[in-house]
Amino acid sequence: MLKTETEISHLSADEFVERVGSLSEADKNRIHEMAIWYSNACRFTAEDLLHEAITRTLEGIRKCPRNIGIIKFLKETMRSIASSEKKSIRRQNESSLTTMADESGSHQIDVPDSKLPPEELVPSDLEAKHKKDKILELFADDEIAQFIIEGWIAEMTPEELRDATGLKLTPYQSKLRKIRRKLNRYFPNGGSHD
Repeated sequence: MLKTETEISHLSADEFVERVGSLSEADKNRIHEMAIWYSNACRFTAEDLLHEAITRTLEGIRKCPRNIGIIKFLKETMRSIASSEKKSIRRQNESSLTTMADESGSHQIDVPDSKLPPEELVPSDLEAKHKKDKILELFADDEIAQFIIEGWIAEMTPEELRDATGLKLTPYQSKLRKIRRKLNRYFPNGGSHD
């Protein structure tokens, strides 16, 4: 029986399990830190988010390319799931306005669903999102720099960032200098770049 191109270019469920099982303890901790960070953007706990990423891969919903490392694949899968969940929450927020009438029935008030977290009730700042997207595009070829920048946005401490990226102090500081130089070139004096 011939294998399809997808089967050749992607890991099977067994291969995926084998690769996840062969991760070092440091790599597993790094993935867990990423799960914690991405879970802050959605209603999943870190453990549930990681479990969902693995489950979707095992069920064939997500396919792990052979040429991508397991850590990067799981990071991107968790980021995608968290992003989809966040969008779902926003859509739910928009459609879950409850119409309430006062006692006389003459006035109607739209009240947001109180089950949603407060941060989801506040509209996002589109300008800030646009600038964040531009910055992340600058570092499209540097996954660690992107993670550090997203960590800054999420207000992670330098220690948390070093733990999550696996960088020691000196390489971390070197990465920060590279990020700052690139940002200073693209956004002189902190201004916008068109």
